[in-house]
Amino acid sequence: VITGADDMESITRAFACGATDFITKPLNLTMLEHRIHYTLRSTDTLQQLHASEARLNSAQRLGKLGYWEFDFTESAIHISSETYRIFNRSPAGAEVPISEFTNVLQAVPVEDLERINRAILSTIRTGVGFVIDFRYQIRDDETRILRSHSEIAYSDQHTPILLRGAVQDITERKRIEEQIHTLALFDGLTGLPNRSQFKANIEKHTSLSNASDEPFAVVLMDLDRFKNINDSLGHNSGDLLLRDIAQKLQWQIDNHQQKVQWPNNRFIPRLARISGDEFAIVLGGFRSIEQLIEFTEFILSIFTQPFHLMGHELFITTSVGIAIYPQDAQTEEELIQNADAALFHAKKQGRNTYQFFSPHHQKEAMEQLKLENGLRRALKKDKLELYYQPQFNIQRGNIVGVEALLRCQQSELRILPASKYIAIAEETELISDIGRWVIQNACKQMGQWLQKGIAPDYVSVNLSSRQFSGQDLLQTILDSLETYLVPPQYLELELTERTLMSHVGNTLETLNALKDLGIRLSIDDFGTGYCSLSYLQRFPLDTIKIDRTFVKDVNIDKGDAAITEAIIHMGHSLNLCVIAEGVENAAQKEFLALHQCDLAQGYYYSKPLPARGVENLLCLSPNSHNSTI
Repeated sequence: VITGADDMESITRAFACGATDFITKPLNLTMLEHRIHYTLRSTDTLQQLHASEARLNSAQRLGKLGYWEFDFTESAIHISSETYRIFNRSPAGAEVPISEFTNVLQAVPVEDLERINRAILSTIRTGVGFVIDFRYQIRDDETRILRSHSEIAYSDQHTPILLRGAVQDITERKRIEEQIHTLALFDGLTGLPNRSQFKANIEKHTSLSNASDEPFAVVLMDLDRFKNINDSLGHNSGDLLLRDIAQKLQWQIDNHQQKVQWPNNRFIPRLARISGDEFAIVLGGFRSIEQLIEFTEFILSIFTQPFHLMGHELFITTSVGIAIYPQDAQTEEELIQNADAALFHAKKQGRNTYQFFSPHHQKEAMEQLKLENGLRRALKKDKLELYYQPQFNIQRGNIVGVEALLRCQQSELRILPASKYIAIAEETELISDIGRWVIQNACKQMGQWLQKGIAPDYVSVNLSSRQFSGQDLLQTILDSLETYLVPPQYLELELTERTLMSHVGNTLETLNALKDLGIRLSIDDFGTGYCSLSYLQRFPLDTIKIDRTFVKDVNIDKGDAAITEAIIHMGHSLNLCVIAEGVENAAQKEFLALHQCDLAQGYYYSKPLPARGVENLLCLSPNSHNSTI
């Protein structure tokens, strides 16, 4: 504004109309130039300030961070636009009367509002800012979680003049934190407490027990042969079954708890899933061992009824190990370890039972662990070896085939019979890796014998139930035959009756696929299982093997003789080759020859031999190769 008037009234009126500066007459050009530069600089500074405010608002919006400031001198609250958005309100200006802001806070639950008021008073009194989380109801069906930080400013007289802070919507962060907390403490599949929470529960019960002199027990449950379910029906089906078992266990435990009326809520049984197919319970408040046994037998009874899954009726059993604090252990880890040792002993007793811990269980468990580690090292360091036991044509006396038998050179396992460490392998995941190794190396050896022109008619390989139901069985066989240039008819697979009768539909499909490849199929230990004649006719078999328990006393026990003779006749009526195992003397051999048994193996003919030993026998048996069984 350039004005000729220099009185204060004119100047005041000019500023009221929007002027930002003035200059009076007579006009001073030098002063005018300075005033113009000043005005332009002020305008530029004002634009920068607006841009900075815009950037700050954008940062607050992107970070969902609102700013608020309470002015004690003016009794007014200054609120940023992002704060309005967080509170789901329309902006009413940067400065809001306290009465209006009080209306905003009506959406905060009373108990949270009381905490906010206490925090503000504490900050005014102590000068220490607060950090507080509170709920804010956006709508009837939506509540958000907000977090506010604050600081306070004082005058020189130490009178509060400003309380300022930031507010942020942390609803999503809280949801994620709760998810992380849930994942950390609960099993994602069943929703049960996981191993971490199970251990925390033991610690809690330990403190309670120390204070009250009342014992508590850790009950470990391991589902028997659950791996077979995963292998045969797939892991998705196994997961569905685990969820069903968890729900049934929890429901039955809750029911049982209501019936027995535990003396205190702190003694309610707590179920957890602590590993793949292993569940655990921390149980206190029992008045006697008999009551603990009653509870354990109740758990076992849950599994007497079948589980129904995707059209399958599945009978599942569980083994249980129990350790009691403080008599069996003084620490959480010892208690779990000793319950696990008792569980191992329950499985040794035939499964589907329970065992209380005793000191010798721990020794057995440590021995089991030592052997398992030894077997792992043997597999990793290629310390496994195949021996071969020849199978002879009883009438002609020549070698027809050989059975591949596993031996281990690892020091911990060398003196043990193969059945011992195979049992260990079957209790772990090792059986699949070992089974694959056996197929590959048996085919490799057969390939070498074929190249030398001394090969027997076949090499027989035993398949475990897990291996037979594994999804990679056919591919492993095909790869091994192709790698070592072995025609399929030179490989025979031996399966037990139990393996064949597990999930008959899938079994028949797999057997037909193997037979279509040209692979020979044999039932091992025939007569000890429960394979019916109707299934025996349906399975595409080549051979049945009479179990050694019948052969052992065949010449002195009329019952064994009758069973052996019946198996031979039945096999021949089904056009199957019949082989007897465990033949150790001439009397047994003569009985088998008399009743037209086709083949025999055992120490009477030859003990299991390394490959070179078998080669020597093959060279002495010129009619072995391509013989007719």
